[in-house]
Amino acid sequence: RKALTPRLVDTNSVLVLVELTSERRLGGSALAQVHGHLGDETPDVEDGSKLKKMLEVLQRVHTEEWALSMHDRSDGGLLVTVLEMSIASRFGVDLHVRENWVPELFAEEIGVVLEVSHSHVQDVMDLACANELLASEIGQVRATDEF
Repeated sequence: RKALTPRLVDTNSVLVLVELTSERRLGGSALAQVHGHLGDETPDVEDGSKLKKMLEVLQRVHTEEWALSMHDRSDGGLLVTVLEMSIASRFGVDLHVRENWVPELFAEEIGVVLEVSHSHVQDVMDLACANELLASEIGQVRATDEF
């Protein structure tokens, strides 16, 4: 009966993004709509077996109790996903942003953000890699409410 919610739990934890692809398609995204555009390419699942693998990985992470919380990346992209986790817990987040930050933060590709204790980050990364998924550390949870 244990459930993973989007509410961050530990101020000494890491956020890990697990995803199917490195694509950052913005078509149909909330960002494109705000700017009055539809965009060219929309997020898609090119390989259904990878989606199945992601669900199996998430089940294993849950069974092993490696994740403290979880939230899917969807409407609004990674930025909204992490903000929702932060607001739900009243914890802040140091989010690692790359140079090409617009698609990184606003693409709505299928993915999941996991809050993981430092001791299990490598376990999650190795499991994702063994299942042909992408996983990366994207941030740290803070004790303050600053984002």
